[in-house]
Amino acid sequence: MEGLAKEYSGRAVVLKVDFDTEEEIAERYGVQGLPTVVFIKDGKMQGSAMLGVGTREDYKSRLDSLLK
Repeated sequence: MEGLAKEYSGRAVVLKVDFDTEEEIAERYGVQGLPTVVFIKDGKMQGSAMLGVGTREDYKSRLDSLLK
């Protein structure tokens, strides 16, 4: 995720959230298992969450489609 944060700097914000301490955020986005990746644009979740470990290309593809 750190690499994606650097690559998309200025175009997207990539964050890691500790859902053990941020239970309200986990509940808001329906996180039930880890790892879970959600994509948020204009304050709204975009599409479904990605559950489990994805590839860098999976994440880039989703980010690129949201940035169009």
